[in-house]
Amino acid sequence: TVLAPVARVAVSPRSLAVFPGNVGVLTATALDGGGRNLVGRTATWRSSDSTVAWVEAWGAVRGIREGQVTVTASID
Repeated sequence: TVLAPVARVAVSPRSLAVFPGNVGVLTATALDGGGRNLVGRTATWRSSDSTVAWVEAWGAVRGIREGQVTVTASID
């Protein structure tokens, strides 16, 4: 089976405030070139600074200490 290529990954919400000790959840949606949802794709998450916020494999962001990070999701 040939899967349609991912043109864009939409992360929701676009911004999230998580205080140390708290958790917030992000979702990632794979979209094709026409903006249609590509079902069944798994995101890989990354925090720009895991000493400030850690992101779990399913999109949960855990605040570690005060600061700002960028959390990114990639699919395929």
